[in-house]
Amino acid sequence: MKKLMKALFLTGLVAVVTFALIEVMLRVVPLEIADFDSTISYGYSPDIGYTITPGGSQKYVKRCFAAHSSVNSAGFRDREWDGSPVDAVILGDSFVQASEVEDNRIAARVLENLTGRTFQNIGVQGQGTVSERIMFNRFAAARKPKYVFLFFIDNDISDNYCSLSARFGGQPATPCVTEGGGTAQARP
Repeated sequence: MKKLMKALFLTGLVAVVTFALIEVMLRVVPLEIADFDSTISYGYSPDIGYTITPGGSQKYVKRCFAAHSSVNSAGFRDREWDGSPVDAVILGDSFVQASEVEDNRIAARVLENLTGRTFQNIGVQGQGTVSERIMFNRFAAARKPKYVFLFFIDNDISDNYCSLSARFGGQPATPCVTEGGGTAQARP
């Protein structure tokens, strides 16, 4: 029994000392996570939610990579749109916006290179599928895409429901769904 107690004590002591050293290292050694230089700014539209100011650019630099990105005149990470039909539209939030990759590495450009088809990129960080549907209707439906790809992540669930998405002053951050009388209604 004494050997077991001694082994448990030593194991606990090693764990405490290890965690203490890690804590000291994290507090003493400066972690330069990112050098962020951006002319991209964000606004808010009552009917869409977050928007990117059209025509901006940014430089995103980390220790292991650097990426430069630009925004078209409609306010999306994509080339300029000429109104011609597209084969597919990609909808989503920050994963589709992809601020951390070069313009030629966003999902739309990669898929174009792989398939030979044309893609339109519509993504703004912080959006849920309610906002993305509104953006599709406003910016892509007229281009009559054959396919629509929706990038969906778990936080989109809370972004979609007003009762879950209240962030700023108790107000939802994006258009969301309210439940009343057994029906769902989009509410900006």
